[in-house]
Amino acid sequence: MDELRKKVLLDLCITPGTVLPMIAGVSLLMLSSILGAGWGFFGLLCCLVGLGFLVTNYMFNLDSIHARALEQVLAQKKAERNAALDILDGKLSSDRDPRDQDTLRNLRSLYDCFMDDVKEGKISKSVPQSMYKQIEDIFNGCVAQLERQHEIWRTSRKVTGDLRDGLMKQKDAILDEVEKSVQSIADVINEVRALGLKAHTGELSKLQERLGSQLAAAKATDQFVADLDKTDLSRFSEYEK
Repeated sequence: MDELRKKVLLDLCITPGTVLPMIAGVSLLMLSSILGAGWGFFGLLCCLVGLGFLVTNYMFNLDSIHARALEQVLAQKKAERNAALDILDGKLSSDRDPRDQDTLRNLRSLYDCFMDDVKEGKISKSVPQSMYKQIEDIFNGCVAQLERQHEIWRTSRKVTGDLRDGLMKQKDAILDEVEKSVQSIADVINEVRALGLKAHTGELSKLQERLGSQLAAAKATDQFVADLDKTDLSRFSEYEK
């Protein structure tokens, strides 16, 4: 992540041991024409001291700096994600169907528990990063679909008769697919946990294939929703406030 790299670079460079000597050194070098060459030489030494701290920090503290930066970036992203999901949760509570809100809460609990297990080292180190990415993609896809089915529900309230029935069927179809995706994620996560810390390549490959199939299904649902945007829902734009 670019954000992580920037954070590591800043934490590596912006320390008292590097910044203070460098500031003092540059200042003395700039004033050496007034104060004299001796102060300029002292300023150069200060710059070298700051550079030395930077090199030492890179050689001996890079791993700890990277781990700390990663934790901070993930914590920030989690806070931002939870804030957005709290807003969506409030939206979903406005209809009379508790399924969408329950599905969102189950999805959040599954994902948060899984990421906590990863953070605490309870998940095998053998699990490839691509599998984490697949789970994240499915999670994000489910959230987007829950948002869209809520928008369809809002539109359905502005129409009547067959138009309303058609929209509600589309909403229910999307929600059914999301529920299936959440159940699939739950099954895969439980199996990953059951593998323990010594996961075999063959077992992981099977799980990754299942996730790949589930991700393909989620993308197909996304395409289905996109097709709705281009066709059916465009007929109802005049009813939007």
